[in-house]
Amino acid sequence: MFIATEAIGIASSTVICNHQISGRLGVNQQGLLDKSWHPPPPEWIKFNLDASFHSSYKGGVGGICRDHKGRLLLAFGRSCVHWDIAHVESLAIKTINEVFKEWMLEYNGIIIEGDNFNIIKLIHKKIKSGMEGLSFINNFNHVICNWVKRDSNKLADLCANYAILSSFDWEDITLNKIPPYFLELLKEESVCCMH
Repeated sequence: MFIATEAIGIASSTVICNHQISGRLGVNQQGLLDKSWHPPPPEWIKFNLDASFHSSYKGGVGGICRDHKGRLLLAFGRSCVHWDIAHVESLAIKTINEVFKEWMLEYNGIIIEGDNFNIIKLIHKKIKSGMEGLSFINNFNHVICNWVKRDSNKLADLCANYAILSSFDWEDITLNKIPPYFLELLKEESVCCMH
């Protein structure tokens, strides 16, 4: 299990934290894998998170949860007003607790990705120290936190920007509430991960 968890981390990240085994790796393969979103392994889910912030202090936090086939399981966004982008970014982490669904417990592991290196380090620190705000993590045997480049986090970025206008939860892609550009990008990333 240790080798499999470490291999998953190598395949998609530069910062790794595992709920059972905390390892730290220096990865030179990152350049090969940072051009697009990559799916989690079977029986795992992946959350991509992001935040958006405007000079008017209006902000949005958003995220998307997908399975190993790239299928949308949940997309969410929350509006907020704050003067500190770091605070807005950290709200994205806390929002997972709000949107966490009971059916997610059926998965063996969770990968959390974001394009803000400091926030990923904060998640890693919270997991290691058992700090509050990440209670959903206790439901999984394996947790991996990855910093990814913006190109690998496009849909989470869209969610954060949509959230500035209004909070939302999307679980069903057949609803007319989801913007067409979001669905096009979701389809494009899902097709790419099948090759």
